[in-house]
Amino acid sequence: LFRSIKAMGFLKKHLATIKWICTFLMFCGALTTSLHLHPWFNFVFLTVGNGAWAIILLRMQEYAAASVFIVMCTTWLVGLVNYFI
Repeated sequence: LFRSIKAMGFLKKHLATIKWICTFLMFCGALTTSLHLHPWFNFVFLTVGNGAWAIILLRMQEYAAASVFIVMCTTWLVGLVNYFI
């Protein structure tokens, strides 16, 4: 319980920075997809970015927004698995 409270304190203190990092990862994924820079980096960037946003929104108890990011993260993850299979 104490660990969870400590994590929430960290999240509240650095929330703006964490959101920008997640958005930057998603932007990198969109950029690599648009410019065809790498065959699977786009999946990695978008999966990690969307997954991190989903975790943040779940911790903030924004379940409707989190469900959108969970679906997007799952979709990109399936694409990544499909690429390697």
